[in-house]
Amino acid sequence: MKIDDLHPILRKSLIKGSDSKHPHISFVIPVSPPLEMVKQGISISLLNDAQNALNRLPAYDEMDELDKLINYLFVRREAVQSSR
Repeated sequence: MKIDDLHPILRKSLIKGSDSKHPHISFVIPVSPPLEMVKQGISISLLNDAQNALNRLPAYDEMDELDKLINYLFVRREAVQSSR
């Protein structure tokens, strides 16, 4: 990717690599999320409930064949959608 292809905000956070073998490598440090999103966020009790629900799900090794199939379909769907 060329530096000109980056959004102007990301160009400001560009850091050049210090390796003499690869002088053209740069890194982008993403900006922090806006604090307004954090302040208006979900209550801790709702996050705790969500985490407890996730903890009750079986591990992949403990799933039966139908659960593994459904898991595969959701993972595949997410991969396809995120690559669009």
